[in-house]
Amino acid sequence: MIWILIETKHHLNQAICLATIKPEINFIFIFTKPSNDSNLSNKLKNVENYLPNQHIGKGFLTAKYKSHGCIKFLSKFHKPDELVTFFDTHYLFLIIKSYFKIPWSKVALIDDGMANIIKLSMPSFSNRLIKFIINFLLKRFEIPLSRYSLGNNKKILKAYTISPQMYSSHENLKKVDLSSDFYES
Repeated sequence: MIWILIETKHHLNQAICLATIKPEINFIFIFTKPSNDSNLSNKLKNVENYLPNQHIGKGFLTAKYKSHGCIKFLSKFHKPDELVTFFDTHYLFLIIKSYFKIPWSKVALIDDGMANIIKLSMPSFSNRLIKFIINFLLKRFEIPLSRYSLGNNKKILKAYTISPQMYSSHENLKKVDLSSDFYES
């Protein structure tokens, strides 16, 4: 089973591509905010959708509370073989990863656009350090402290991408090319 976080139509199109080329695997598409596009994945037999009634990825102090419905929904399923996110510092991703004790070795990325082409640290490292300390003291979910994010986070070992030649990453990241099967609807 693969769980994929989705925030934009671009993420959804990549998730549909992945579910289409892997029909033998069950997927859960986890939308981070209400979306009219969720019906695009309804025709796939190997996909279930989680669609929230509010944006769950925003708000550092409220994210854990907002994610309660999502955690309850996901608890009905066995732990995923892979958790796919578009951003390795997204609060809902971090909450799911923490709650279900998913190791970094089972985390993968999907393209998020321009952010995947350049080496970056978002939010800034100092910002993440402050949030890490707050969450550590409050015994909440862990904030990653890698110097860089996305494909340059050395804890992440796989990325699904439609442009592997342009994808900025560390040398051990396995890039799975989706370009031949990708269709932007």
